[in-house]
Amino acid sequence: ILRKGVFASTPAIFPAAQIMAGTTALSPSTETSSANILARPAAVAAAIARFQHRPASWRNGVTCVHMARFYLRKMGHKVERLPRLRSPRAARFALDQRGWRNCADMLDAQAGLTRLPAPAFMLPGDLAYCSSACGLGSILICAAPNKLLGWLAQAPEIEVWDVGFDDVEACWRV
Repeated sequence: ILRKGVFASTPAIFPAAQIMAGTTALSPSTETSSANILARPAAVAAAIARFQHRPASWRNGVTCVHMARFYLRKMGHKVERLPRLRSPRAARFALDQRGWRNCADMLDAQAGLTRLPAPAFMLPGDLAYCSSACGLGSILICAAPNKLLGWLAQAPEIEVWDVGFDDVEACWRV
């Protein structure tokens, strides 16, 4: 169930030192360096600062894809330039040209991102995908456990959403 929430830190299941070292029993095979863990809060804060109080707009280039690209660049990833995505139709055309069905396929093709086996493995700063009625889907940034940052159909502005694991269809380690 998706609910608009207030950003609040929630205690982690495992101590941070174990997560950084990858020694938790449930840790996926993807390695996360301590430098990457330390850079995540600043990159999430930069995404919030840039997109906060800006309503989602195809015409102005304010979409979840633009936010994800901005965030990935802040995290040091080399991300290709976006084509002009000024309508859902243009976005569908750009996805179809590359052979992608939705934004999840786009993230699977991005070098440096590893798909996680389940949303339970997400750390703050990882990317998540939720499907949408238009078929493109929505990319969100994990802000805290069970809290995702981004746009959903229910709200025109960027929000932090309380999200259950069953609402997230796919997730990636950044």
